Amino acid sequence: MIKIDLREQPLSRRLPEYIFNRIHQDIGQASMCWDSPDKAGIFHADDASTIAFNLCHFVADELDKVRSGSNNGMNTDQKQRGENSEAN
Repeated sequence: MIKIDLREQPLSRRLPEYIFNRIHQDIGQASMCWDSPDKAGIFHADDASTIAFNLCHFVADELDKVRSGSNNGMNTDQKQRGENSEAN
């Protein structure tokens, strides 16, 4: 049986579209969390998009781990701290 590395799959096959869209929408919304958005300076849309894509990849990687059963529902930070995911 051939085993496919999920990380080699396109992001669109690893992460549901609604999660991808929600992450991008929330990054955009967070960019407007200023007392005076009109005085906040220049918005760097490319940087915001990069942050959103990096977050999407992180979420997809974590979902892949859960799907493959490789981390028992614990993220890397929790494993390093020795925490149980059910305790959080």
